[in-house]
Amino acid sequence: MQEGEPAKFSLKETVFSNAKFLLGEKVIRTTGNFFASIFIANLLGPEKYGDYAFILSYVFIFLPLTNLEISHFIIRDFTKSDSPESILSGSIKFSFVASFFMVIASIVSYLLIFPAKNELLPYLMIFSCSFIFKCLDPIQFYFQAKLKNQLITKLRLIVFMILLVLKLVAVFLHQDVIAFILISSLENILQGLFYIYAIYSEKIKIKLTDTQYKVAKYITLASPVLVAKLIGSIYLRIDQIFINKFLSDAELGLYALAARFITVAIFVPESIAVIGYPILIEKNDEKKIRQYFGGAALTAIATILGLSLIVSPLLNLILDSSYETTIDLLIKLSFVCYPMFFNIISMRALIIHNKIKLILIQNVLILITNIALNLMLIDLY
Repeated sequence: MQEGEPAKFSLKETVFSNAKFLLGEKVIRTTGNFFASIFIANLLGPEKYGDYAFILSYVFIFLPLTNLEISHFIIRDFTKSDSPESILSGSIKFSFVASFFMVIASIVSYLLIFPAKNELLPYLMIFSCSFIFKCLDPIQFYFQAKLKNQLITKLRLIVFMILLVLKLVAVFLHQDVIAFILISSLENILQGLFYIYAIYSEKIKIKLTDTQYKVAKYITLASPVLVAKLIGSIYLRIDQIFINKFLSDAELGLYALAARFITVAIFVPESIAVIGYPILIEKNDEKKIRQYFGGAALTAIATILGLSLIVSPLLNLILDSSYETTIDLLIKLSFVCYPMFFNIISMRALIIHNKIKLILIQNVLILITNIALNLMLIDLY
């Protein structure tokens, strides 16, 4: 490199730099969420914690509807484009309509499935409406595609720390479920607003009147992925729906807390997926794919051991005695990490190779298996 020339970084160096930020953020969020969940669970007790966890889980079932799973195509377009303004404009407008549809779908479906649980409806309406701000997620896709995750990561950490402090204050003040629903809703709102700040710091102006970029062309292509993702979202949470439908809120709370720790552990494969996706697009070869899946397999095994040998004994010391069943459930649930990690990682690789039908078949089989197991084992629980 000649004197005066800007430093040039290889793809590997750039990805590693982004990986440090992403994994650092995930570790901080995982640690914070771990202890926050314990404090909230001890405060609310199994019954009220069951209500809180159920609302979060139920609304998250519909999360794929916020962009109809066209995010992979938007990231690909950002990767290949030097003019992101039009892509941002078109994708944000599309995501707004999709997010609004997601809110309606979550509320209407809840009324149909749980007509007798009207007391939880206000919580669900508040939390689901905050997902309107997910229409700003294409800004995050831009930074992800350009391997510029540092700023977004810092802003998300700021949001997380604000929310963590608010949760701890709410615990200290002995607040009820509604306070924690409002705090969880605030996360989507603050993240959306911070995304706007991030994109304007890049000197990129979003003009919603710009109609050059057409997202609709991807809806048909993305529909199999959307169906597969919805099915995946359902099978991850259908156990809580069964428990809420057929058992008590207290039993749901005991199970939901164990499931919460499993959900927190998902940050590992999600990080690998986010970091590795641009690399697979750029260098799509067999060696990279093997490394991609090998990393997921090793981290899944490490997560199972960590949950069983470290997290469970720790919970036994700090959880209220009313959650004794939760610890046993966590040890048993930890073994689902391996297939869960594999599924999350494989979806990205299969999308690159246009194996969308395979994703759909894979998730349908998992959903059918999960429903069958819930029907057979619900009485035993």
